Amino acid sequence: HHLAQTASDAQSQLNLVLALTDIAIWEHDAAGGMLRTSALGWALLGLPPQPQGLPLALALDRLDATGGPALLAHLEAVPTDIDTSGNAPAELELRCRRPDGQWRALLVRSVRQGGAPGGPVGHVGVLLDLSDRFEARQQALALAARLEMATAAAGVGVWSVSLDEPPRAHWDAQMRQLHDLPPEA
Repeated sequence: HHLAQTASDAQSQLNLVLALTDIAIWEHDAAGGMLRTSALGWALLGLPPQPQGLPLALALDRLDATGGPALLAHLEAVPTDIDTSGNAPAELELRCRRPDGQWRALLVRSVRQGGAPGGPVGHVGVLLDLSDRFEARQQALALAARLEMATAAAGVGVWSVSLDEPPRAHWDAQMRQLHDLPPEA
């Protein structure tokens, strides 16, 4: 009885951690060709919970043009287990279209679940919603493109500094020309 109580407490704590961190759990049953996810995963997909799961083919239809092939390749390349030899979960970013037409950017992390030799293999992993970050990145890229057009039209040179280690400065072609430097190779 004590073990059952401990397992129940552990499950409750896991559910709380998942809710606090907005992490959805998913699994792929290769034998049945179905994807299943937690309540948050269904919400991210814009679907009501489906205890029987979602056929993999229907899930692939919801992905953008590069997402379907990428997900299939991901499922093939995922390591079997997380172990001490450095085998880490495989990661993949996908864009998924919800039934309401909204797109969600999702990070998929997973490992392969063991199966009988030569038999179907399943996968288990987590989904993280990156939509806000994706939209912010798209806005930053659009702003950078507009800035580049404006500076080119005005004949103004631009330089930037990366925050990588070590920090590096980058001068655009106009800045190099203004300082009589050859174009970057």
